[in-house]
Amino acid sequence: MHELVVVPDAPHTFHLQPKQRDLRPLVIGFFDKALKPSVAGER
Repeated sequence: MHELVVVPDAPHTFHLQPKQRDLRPLVIGFFDKALKPSVAGER
């Protein structure tokens, strides 16, 4: 599983709340999909 998010004009390194976009919901959503145990029969 992978996902690429481009943040225009962001510096090389930045935190999860650059001025361009709050990335926290995106990161938390990705963690939920990738790390939470799935319910039987659900994917």
